[in-house]
Amino acid sequence: MIVMCVLAGLMFVLSIILLSGRGSWLIAGYNTMSKEEQNKCDRKKLTRAAGTLLIITSIAMLALGFSQINVVIFLIIVFISVIITIELVS
Repeated sequence: MIVMCVLAGLMFVLSIILLSGRGSWLIAGYNTMSKEEQNKCDRKKLTRAAGTLLIITSIAMLALGFSQINVVIFLIIVFISVIITIELVS
């Protein structure tokens, strides 16, 4: 339980960094793109979408750590947050 709460806290802090529009270095694949490809992407929108996904996942993980939800509901929440993130990016 303690490990999950610590990980959820770390994920929450990272999501705040992403939601502020900074932290594009946290997104896998963004730094490996060429400069032309990076210019094609809306960096602010991409970081906000990743931050949204991370904050929803961290809240669900915190609830799972306190045993308020079971694993199936946790996976459903993560799946729905992925769908929301895909809608935010497109």
